[in-house]
Amino acid sequence: MFLKELSIRRYGPLPDSGRVKLAPFSLFYGPNEAGKTLTIDALLKILLGPGAAKAIPSLNRVEGLPDGYLVIENKSGADYVLPDSGVIGDLYPIATDQFARVFVIRDSDLSIPGESGFYRGITEKLTGIRSAEIRAACFNILDQGQITPKGDYQNTAPLKLKERLKSASALVVKIELLSNALAEEGFNSFEEELVRLDQLCHSLAEKRELLLKAASREKYHQGCKALEKLEEAQRELSLLDAYTDSEYYAWQRLETSCEQSRSELKRLEESLARLEVKIDDACRKLSDLKSAHKNAERELEKGKEKLASLLEKYDHADLEKSRKEAALRSPFFKWLLLLSVFFAALFLGGALLQGSWWLYLLFGLSFSAVSLLAWSAIRLLVLQADLGKQQARITQAASELGASLTGAGQARSFLGRLQKGLENERWRLDEAEQEYSLLQREKEMLEENSRRNREHLDREKEELDRIRGTLRLPSLESLREALEKKNLWERAAEKHLLTLEHNFGGSLVKASREENISHWKEKIDGLESFRDAAPGVIFDEKELDRVSGELQAGEKDHQSLQEKLKGRSEELREIEKEANNILAPYGDQYFPCQTSLDLEALKDLVNLWVEEQEEKRAAALAALEIFEKLAAEEEEKVSSLFGPGSKAGQYFSRATAGKYREIHFKSDQGRVIAIDREGLEQSPEMLSGGAYDQLYFSIRLALGEKILGREKGFLILDDPFIKADAGRLEKQLQMLIGLCQEGWQILYFSAKDEVKAVLNEKIGQGKIKIFAI
Repeated sequence: MFLKELSIRRYGPLPDSGRVKLAPFSLFYGPNEAGKTLTIDALLKILLGPGAAKAIPSLNRVEGLPDGYLVIENKSGADYVLPDSGVIGDLYPIATDQFARVFVIRDSDLSIPGESGFYRGITEKLTGIRSAEIRAACFNILDQGQITPKGDYQNTAPLKLKERLKSASALVVKIELLSNALAEEGFNSFEEELVRLDQLCHSLAEKRELLLKAASREKYHQGCKALEKLEEAQRELSLLDAYTDSEYYAWQRLETSCEQSRSELKRLEESLARLEVKIDDACRKLSDLKSAHKNAERELEKGKEKLASLLEKYDHADLEKSRKEAALRSPFFKWLLLLSVFFAALFLGGALLQGSWWLYLLFGLSFSAVSLLAWSAIRLLVLQADLGKQQARITQAASELGASLTGAGQARSFLGRLQKGLENERWRLDEAEQEYSLLQREKEMLEENSRRNREHLDREKEELDRIRGTLRLPSLESLREALEKKNLWERAAEKHLLTLEHNFGGSLVKASREENISHWKEKIDGLESFRDAAPGVIFDEKELDRVSGELQAGEKDHQSLQEKLKGRSEELREIEKEANNILAPYGDQYFPCQTSLDLEALKDLVNLWVEEQEEKRAAALAALEIFEKLAAEEEEKVSSLFGPGSKAGQYFSRATAGKYREIHFKSDQGRVIAIDREGLEQSPEMLSGGAYDQLYFSIRLALGEKILGREKGFLILDDPFIKADAGRLEKQLQMLIGLCQEGWQILYFSAKDEVKAVLNEKIGQGKIKIFAI
C-alpha cells in the first residue's frame, strides 16, 4: 500500500498542488497557517470518502469533498486512483475508524482514542476469538433468568420483574394488615350512625344558610356605600390629576434655583462694581507711574547730555596725568635727569675750557635731553591745571542740573542714581501694568459668569412660567394644598378599594381600576336579591364559624364512615388488582378477592410465585459464573498483540534504545503497560512525553502490520514528535527513515525548523523529498 501520486486542485483556500510525485519519505514543510492541516484533511477525505467526518470529527474546517485524486500502488504493482476506485476500505480489509486510529496521527497526538474497546474489536477481527459469542450467551442467560449483570433482578419493560417482586413483598404485608383490621372491625353499627349524622348535618346546614344570607345582605349594603364613595373620590381625583409630586418638586426646585441664581447674579454684580473701582485706581496709578517714568528718563538724558562728555574728557586727561606721574616718579626718569644734567655741565665746562666744537655738540645734545625731561615735568603741571578746570566745568554743569557736586566721582554717582531711579520707575510701571491686566481679565470672567447666570435664570423663569401656565395655579403653596387634597382623596379611594377588594376581589390579574369597578358593580348587582334577606338575623362571623365547624365535622364523620365502608371494598379490589398484575404474566387464570378467605388464598399464591423467581435467579447466577470464567480466558487473547516477543514491544524497545523491553495489555484495566529493562511496570501516564509518543507509535506500527498482513503501508504524520528534545527527535526521525527502508511509507507534515535541519542531509542525498506548503 504505497501512495505514488497526489493532486489537490481545489479545497477551501488551498492552492492547486499540481501533480505531486511522492517518495518513501515525503516531508511537507511550511509555516503554521500555511495549509498543512487542510492538506491532511483533503488527503483523509479522498482516502476515506464521505465517512471521513464521522470517523474523524475534526474534519469540519471545509465543507464537502476536495477536488483531486490519489494514486495507490499495491504490493503486486497495480495502481488504483481514488476516489474513482472507491475508498481505502474498498481496496484493503480495513474499517474507516481503524485506518484513522492506526495510520493517521493528527494534531501531534499519538494516543489512541478509546483504546481498550479498540484493541478488543481489532483483536477479535484478527484472531477470531469467541468473546462476542460468550457475551451473547451471557446476555441470553441474563435474559432467561431475568437478572442484571450484577445479579439483581431486571426491571425492564414490559415485565419489570424487580418492581413486581418488591410489590409482591409489600402486598403480602398489606394482606396481613387488612386481614387483621377486618377481623377487629364491626359493620352492624355503621348504618344507625349514618342516619343520626344525616339529621344533625341537615339542621346545621339550615342555620348556616340563614347566616350566609345575612352576610350577603350586609355585604351588598357595604358594597353599595363603598362603590358610591369610590366613584366620588375618583371624580375629585380626576379634577386633581394634573397636580403631581414631580411638578411640585420641579416648581420648588426652580424657585430655589431662581433665588440662588439671583443671589449669585447680585454677588457677581457687586464684585464687578468693586472691581471697576479697583480698575479705576489701577488706571490712575498706571498713568502716574508712566509720567514718573518719563520724568526719570528725561532727568537721565539731561544728566548724560550735561555730564557724559565732560566726564569722558576728564577721564582722558586724568589717564594721561596718571601716566605722566608714573613716568616721572620712576627711578629711571630720576637717574636719566641727573645724568643729563651732569653730562650737560661736564660738556659745557669742557667746551668753555678747550673750545672744541664736538664738546659744544655734546653739550647741545645733553642740554636738549635735560630740556626734554624738564618739559615732561612742566607738562604734568599743565595737565594738573587742566584737570582742575575740568572739575570746575563738571561742578558748573551739575549745578545747572540742580545738584551740588564736587568732582567727577560724585558726578558719576549722580548719573548712577538717575539710572537706578529710572529702573525702579520701570519696575513699578511693569508691576502696575500687570496688575491692571489681571484686573481686566478678572472683569471679563465676572462679566462672562454674569451673562451665563442671567441666561440660566431666564431659562428657569421660562420653565417656571410654563409650569404655572400648565397648572393654572398662582403659587407653590397653592400646588402643595392641591396635592394634600389629592392625597386625602387617594387615601379615601384606597380605603374604599380595599373594602371592595376584600368583599368582592379583583376581576382580572393586572386589571385596570375601571375594569374592577365594572366587576364590583356586577358582583353587587348579583347580591341585590339579598337586599331584604334573612330579616331579624344579625350576621355574626364567629357564630358562622362555629356552625360551619360543627357542620363540617358532622359531614366529615358521615363521609369518613361512608369512605370506610367503601374503602374496605376498594382495598379488597386493589389487592385483587395488584395480585393479578403480579401473577398475570405467568398464567391465564384470574384470582378474585372479595372476602377474607380470598385474601388468605391470594397471599399463598404470591408467596409461591416469589419462591419460584428466587430459584430461577440462583440457577442463572450459577450458569453465569461458568461463562465468566470462559470469557476471562478468551479476553487474555487480546494480549496477543502485545506481550513478550510482540511486534509492538520490539518497535518500542528499539525506539527507546532498550530502556523498555515489552508492552503488555491489562485486560482487567483495559489499558497497555510498558515494561522497562528491570521488569518494572510503567503506565503510559508515568512515561516522559517522548517515551509516551514512542509507545503509541510502536503500537500503531504493530497494529498496521497486523491489519495489512504481509504488506507494508503508509503513515500520515502531523508533527508526531513535538514533545521530543533535540537528541530524541533525531533518533525518532532516524527510526522513521529505517521504517522506510523496511517498506513503510512516511508522509511527514511539519512546521518545525529542527525537523528540517535533522533531515537536511537525507534531503540533499535525494532519499527524502521535501514539498513546500
